[in-house]
Amino acid sequence: MGFQSLITPYLKDIRNIAYCTAYLSITVMAILIVKIGFNMDWAGL
Repeated sequence: MGFQSLITPYLKDIRNIAYCTAYLSITVMAILIVKIGFNMDWAGL
């Protein structure tokens, strides 16, 4: 108990924040790639 029980909730929060950040960054990258791809297609036309 004691120290470990104090720190565990924070570790869970940090893990959740890390997952959210990774998910958001991957989503943004995908959107950027799609936008760049469409722009390339328009430029090609």
